[in-house]
Amino acid sequence: MKKKIGIIALIALSMSQIISGQQKWEEVPVYFSGVDTLREQYGVCAHITRKGSVNDWPSMDGQLSIAKGLGISYIRADFDWRNIQNKEKGKFDMSVLDDVVNSAEKYGVKLMPILGYTNTFCAKPSEQLSLWDEYVKTVVSRYSSKISSWEIWNEENLSGFWKPKPNAAEYGRLLNNTDRLLKAMQPESDIILGGLAEMEDTEYLELLLANIDMSKLDILGLHYYPWIRTPENIIKYMSNIQKVLDVYKKGLPVWLTETGFSSLTNRVFSDDEQARRLSRLFICSFAVGIDRVFWYKLRSCEVEANNTEHHFGIIHEDLTPKPSYYAFKTLIEMLPDGSMRPKLKHRGNLYVAEWSVNGEKIYAIWCAQNSERVRIQSSGSFVAYDFMGNVKRVRSRQKISDEVLYIKGASNLEIL
Repeated sequence: MKKKIGIIALIALSMSQIISGQQKWEEVPVYFSGVDTLREQYGVCAHITRKGSVNDWPSMDGQLSIAKGLGISYIRADFDWRNIQNKEKGKFDMSVLDDVVNSAEKYGVKLMPILGYTNTFCAKPSEQLSLWDEYVKTVVSRYSSKISSWEIWNEENLSGFWKPKPNAAEYGRLLNNTDRLLKAMQPESDIILGGLAEMEDTEYLELLLANIDMSKLDILGLHYYPWIRTPENIIKYMSNIQKVLDVYKKGLPVWLTETGFSSLTNRVFSDDEQARRLSRLFICSFAVGIDRVFWYKLRSCEVEANNTEHHFGIIHEDLTPKPSYYAFKTLIEMLPDGSMRPKLKHRGNLYVAEWSVNGEKIYAIWCAQNSERVRIQSSGSFVAYDFMGNVKRVRSRQKISDEVLYIKGASNLEIL
């Protein structure tokens, strides 16, 4: 009987907490043992080495200028093998890459090249390593004084990038060989495992980690696109990745080398929805231990109105800003280079992140879904900003929605 009374009392207490809006706060774990202070944590993807209407080489200078102005440290770009050694073996044309590397240096933006992929005379680099090695040596020896981070392939766990179908042993052979080659040429370089597309299970990652030399790999590259899910779903996904890493090499740094939302209006998202989700995805990523995040992508080519791929950018085809540009700008101002890693907690759908910049506390508050009214209390004065950077008045019962509310300068902040 006493046991039944205890259970009833516990249920009653839980129900009263829910009714009063006082559910227990849950801390979001830091899954990866990354750095405590974030450095050069922002990157974007841009096809600035590729020509054509859907690519970015024609507007490269404008995009580099915009990236620098935003405070973006890195641009991730393909250094396609077939585009520099296409006509005959042994003959390389480095003119486009030279232009890109020199322009990036001029604007003060770092490059993270993707080394890949096949060539007309080499359909399977993992089985023709001497040909692949020649390509890698040519690129790295030419740019090693200006580039120190190299990503080996892209989404090798998808058949679109590794034909005829993904094979962890084959990619592992290519990666091990490239690791040894790069470390011999540029010992201080960062070698990033080619960004793995989101996996329904971790079988490929487990097979891959069993086939590679973990002592030479510096960073695990991952991709994550929430699509119709909320950005907060990345927390659950990364917990599954962490469990696998713990088996093979605990402490391996993680970079999110692609993530984003398309703003295709008539299919999934609008421009405004893209902007509302951007800051939440970055904050959640940093909070779980990811050290660097690359948004896909900087510019929407907008060639086809109904092509989702053509609307991922934070700027339009003509380089004018989309709402997500201003959301990104505000995020970088609030969580700049040198910030402490955010600590994240949630109470149901209500999320609160906290970090400091040069000793000043910054908070970000939002709801993953729907909205909630809360009381915001602080022992000192503070300034609030919306996710677009506009100063916002905080009311006694403040409505919190899926738009991030930043609180700057508060001490002992409480959300009631």
